[in-house]
Amino acid sequence: MIGGNVEEGILISNTGPNNKIIGNQIGIHTVTGTTFSISNLGNGIQMESSGNVVGGSNTVDRNFIGGNIGFGVYMLESNAFNNAVIGNYIGTGISEAKGFGHSFGIRIVSSANNNQIGGPNVAEGNLIVGSTSVGVAITSSSSNRVTGNRIGRSLAGNTIPNQVGVFIEGSSSNNTVGGTN
Repeated sequence: MIGGNVEEGILISNTGPNNKIIGNQIGIHTVTGTTFSISNLGNGIQMESSGNVVGGSNTVDRNFIGGNIGFGVYMLESNAFNNAVIGNYIGTGISEAKGFGHSFGIRIVSSANNNQIGGPNVAEGNLIVGSTSVGVAITSSSSNRVTGNRIGRSLAGNTIPNQVGVFIEGSSSNNTVGGTN
């Protein structure tokens, strides 16, 4: 469990590629079936480098990211490219019954290009729910792919809405929402 920190739960800044964040509870904690918030005061995960993977297609690699004061996952600036966020529960816990949202579930900004959110295989999709603002926001960034995700509704069919599901703005171009690749 990674929670209660003054800033980010996890910060990957100006490192080499191939860092993996797998199997964590970030900003939330589940004990004997009950999930509660232990917020990080910044973002759950902040990436300022390339080639990183958050989660995976195996359930043991899934991260549960919720309740952070900032964003669930934040990718910013031109160093944050070719990252993958796959197979995670963002904004809820293991049971999917309750929202532990952030202001933004995933935020990609300032030339953070060529990132993958979800993927073509069912197990690669993220569950992104409960954000008080936007589930996935892309601002002034290009060629990002948001595919195969459940945004605003849990796998069990529970509605845990975001204020807005997906929002693309600024000088963003060539981004893909939906589809299989």
